[in-house]
Amino acid sequence: MSMLGAANWAVEPVRDAVGADVAFVNHTGFMRFDNDVMRATVSADTLRGILARSNEHLLPSIEGRSGDSL
Repeated sequence: MSMLGAANWAVEPVRDAVGADVAFVNHTGFMRFDNDVMRATVSADTLRGILARSNEHLLPSIEGRSGDSL
């Protein structure tokens, strides 16, 4: 399983179980550390900003990538 596949496998059941709109896992927490499951409520504008920085693997080039991932 790829790292992306494993991350999706890990977060999708959590998202579905709690009825969340989205779920995130950071790559360093997923691979190396124990992390608690946390819940946050944010405005639509804040969520748009978060989503704009997420899933950088889908960008066609490295321009605009931060080097981090959610």
